[in-house]
Amino acid sequence: MTSHHRHPPATAPSPARDAGVRAVDEATQLRVRDRVVELAESVAAAHQCELVSLEYRREPVGWVVRVFVERLGHDVRMPNGVTLEECALISRDLGTALDVADIVAHAYQLEVSSPGLERPIQKASDWARFAGLRAKVVVREPIATHPGHKAFRGEIVSSDGERVTFADDDLGQVVVPIAQIGRAHLLYEAPAKPKPGGKKKPHPKAHQELSDAGASARASSPEDTRGTPVASSSNQSARRPR
Repeated sequence: MTSHHRHPPATAPSPARDAGVRAVDEATQLRVRDRVVELAESVAAAHQCELVSLEYRREPVGWVVRVFVERLGHDVRMPNGVTLEECALISRDLGTALDVADIVAHAYQLEVSSPGLERPIQKASDWARFAGLRAKVVVREPIATHPGHKAFRGEIVSSDGERVTFADDDLGQVVVPIAQIGRAHLLYEAPAKPKPGGKKKPHPKAHQELSDAGASARASSPEDTRGTPVASSSNQSARRPR
């Protein structure tokens, strides 16, 4: 895909207009983002996926529309997340939709990828969905019950749609109003490695017997039940070049 390059009419710089221009640009950026979100949600749904989050901002490489998607109803505890091929198809269709709608009036790069292991949490319904998982939350302003804290880490216990209850690692039970959450994401913690010498190696003969038994079970099975390998969802990306 190719991005659009627009060249607005040149205007003489005017210090008196600088603040106004910046304000208009910020307002326009918010409007453009909202319209891109609408299109991204529609395109993702057409591919049996859902929009997790969307970024529209200027970076050193230029303007970027960064879209994170996952399969509808996907259990983040399971490995069968959105694939690279699905990201590429969504990128293709969303790029076409943006071209037709003529929303972004400057050159930009479109990126579509999975949210990764530390998935952002942005929808109120996600809190109940992810109960039992660990997350980090940063609130916009300290909450009344914990005035000295703006960040919490721990397990999501429950949510009633307006508040989320955490088992914070340091503070114990904390109830946070969802409306006060500035940003949040799941926490991925790698399993602890076993201590050296903590597990005895099996006797060579016993190991051979187990290997033979496993091979025999697979040979007698009508179909191979091992999972089909797929690309890692944490680094899948389909990009719209500048």
